[in-house]
Amino acid sequence: MFSIQNLPYLISIISNFLLAAFVLSQGKRKKVNRTFFGAVMSANGWLISLFLYYNLEFTQYILWIGKINFAMFFPILYYLLKFAFVFPREVFPFFKKINTALKIWFLIMIILTIFTPLVAKEEIIVGPGQRKTIYGSLYPLYVINYFVFTPLIITILLYKVKKLEKKIEKLQIKYVLTGLGLAMIFGFITIFSFLLSASSTSQTTDH
Repeated sequence: MFSIQNLPYLISIISNFLLAAFVLSQGKRKKVNRTFFGAVMSANGWLISLFLYYNLEFTQYILWIGKINFAMFFPILYYLLKFAFVFPREVFPFFKKINTALKIWFLIMIILTIFTPLVAKEEIIVGPGQRKTIYGSLYPLYVINYFVFTPLIITILLYKVKKLEKKIEKLQIKYVLTGLGLAMIFGFITIFSFLLSASSTSQTTDH
């Protein structure tokens, strides 16, 4: 199950866990620290499920693991969005009012992703480390979440760069923006490749 090709998974998971634990240890009562911890651990959940998805060869489990991997996208989005609102400090008084609505929306999407075939209908083991996903009718909505919330996260942080006066806070946000920008570019490429795959599958089925 484990090979040298899987070493990046292990390094990333351990590194993320250590980073999240360190930040949380610096102040468990601080909202920004707890939110960062939630975002990183959600990313770890995504990495672990991705590792299992490509390495387990049990057909009966692959669909569930694939669905869980898709679903982990939503807690990542939620915690990143919350982090954008609270880091390095809150400047939007209305966030508390929309926080509950965001939780409900992402919870609904998680339930639909895991417990229905609306996002992922089927996962097919093509070969060792090779998988093929048959997407459901709600997969476009799944993708829309990415293209709605990720620009919103960036917009909030960019607004804070202009709004906040302390240079150290501006610098902190710029570092976060750099990291998020790289991650979101990777996410865009991944989702775009999934869309192309889904399109080619649909064309093959139609003919």
